[in-house]
Amino acid sequence: MTKILVLILLSLSLTGCGKDKKSIDDKDLPTTLKDIEYITKKYINYDTNAKSDILNITYQDEEYKPKIKSSDYTELKNYLKENMKNDLKLNWIYENFDKIDEIEQRLVGNDTDTGEFIYNRHNNKTDFKMKDGESIKLNRKTPFFLQWDNRWAYNNLSDTCIAIAGCGPTSMSMAIRRFIDDDSINPKTIANDANEFMTENGIAWEFFFHEANKYKLSINEIANNKDDLIKALDKGPLIVSVTPGYFTTSGHILVIDSYDGDKFLINDPNSIKNTNITWSFDDISGQILKIWAISK
Repeated sequence: MTKILVLILLSLSLTGCGKDKKSIDDKDLPTTLKDIEYITKKYINYDTNAKSDILNITYQDEEYKPKIKSSDYTELKNYLKENMKNDLKLNWIYENFDKIDEIEQRLVGNDTDTGEFIYNRHNNKTDFKMKDGESIKLNRKTPFFLQWDNRWAYNNLSDTCIAIAGCGPTSMSMAIRRFIDDDSINPKTIANDANEFMTENGIAWEFFFHEANKYKLSINEIANNKDDLIKALDKGPLIVSVTPGYFTTSGHILVIDSYDGDKFLINDPNSIKNTNITWSFDDISGQILKIWAISK
């Protein structure tokens, strides 16, 4: 039997929002959406006039290999240039790369999937319908939500927005939904609780204890040891804070849904690519800062 595990990794980055007046005409949006290969025909970040349904299709990239996230300006811009192809929104971001926030440069310069959010944010395209359901249906026991899903990406969180600083509440919403089948529990509603726990350095760890108690879940710290992780899975999921590496340039929260043999399946709220590959304990153990076990 596949054993289930949830790891949530703490995000420590906050930033303000920037604006730029250059825009892409609405008539170009269908082409723009089509050119984002990773989400084509699987798109949850639907434009108001382009795609209205949440599609339950999982993106699979057999060639993708994880890499350490970069903060180097030249590397970030080169990655964007190499991967933007004919996508109009990514081309706009490349042309305006020096005008977007540094954290946005790190987002799109490490993963062009985030380009939809960054373009929309700077071009006042933030009005999207709210629908129930996962960002992408993965058929896992833990629902999958992206923090830059257009349904809540632009909602305020402290002095920024959920897409930038919301991996904590987004991951916590996944963990809670693992236990409670309630569509009102999503990154938007959980971020409302997170606001009072946001600090200059990111979200306070007390937030996870607060939410666990609010939803009548137990939470206890455990050691960074593979056997301890697996043993804790018999009772429920785990919350984990990590340092820079494969998932972040600062700090991050993510969810590991389950393990199969020696590999873990991760629900990364900031990455479709990281979500669709498997991870060994050795891949992630050196980046783990704290681990808490959650049970019902």
